[in-house]
Amino acid sequence: MIHIFDVDHTVYRGSTVQDFLIRGMLERRLPASLFLSLPIVTLSFIINRGFIREGRENPFLKGIPRERMHSLASDIFEDKIKDRINPEILKIIRSIQDINEKVILATSSFRVIVEPLASFLNIDQLIATELEYIKGSTTGRLNGTPAFGQGKKEKMEILFKNEGIEPENCSFYTDSYRDLPLMGIVGLPVAVNPDRKLMKTALERKWKVIR
Repeated sequence: MIHIFDVDHTVYRGSTVQDFLIRGMLERRLPASLFLSLPIVTLSFIINRGFIREGRENPFLKGIPRERMHSLASDIFEDKIKDRINPEILKIIRSIQDINEKVILATSSFRVIVEPLASFLNIDQLIATELEYIKGSTTGRLNGTPAFGQGKKEKMEILFKNEGIEPENCSFYTDSYRDLPLMGIVGLPVAVNPDRKLMKTALERKWKVIR
């Protein structure tokens, strides 16, 4: 059995991207344009993650050295994310690892932000949204399809095909209705503190719900 976990509001009790951007803004480790963009970006992220779109350029994520991105991600993990890991989900992940079954994180968040979490949890594989880098700095664009909604499903389908995994032999834990495309193809979909739309679907389809 392969076990897949969303990150924000599932493994982590919060939003990794929002926390990363706010920390970077307050410490002036991200471009000054973020000061003006943050309210719009935050609202967009809450509503539909509008800035996580293939081909869209985000000026506030342009020209940042790769090393600074990793340093900021490491700092915010140690100072905040590590202490806000959902304890019930952590127990589930550790129990899965105890029987040597595979655990995958599949998140719309940026890879650089969640890599410290994946390392801490000793995760087998990480599916995430990738930032584009040229000459060691961010371009403000994404590298490939974002791991969001249908895009997350597509990325997981590539992994399934490459590794000979049957989706029916997988579980997927998430809080959001935006993950319904992936939930619809796995054998064991699990709604974790689900939003209203996901709760409605979970009840209709008799999916497992964890509160």
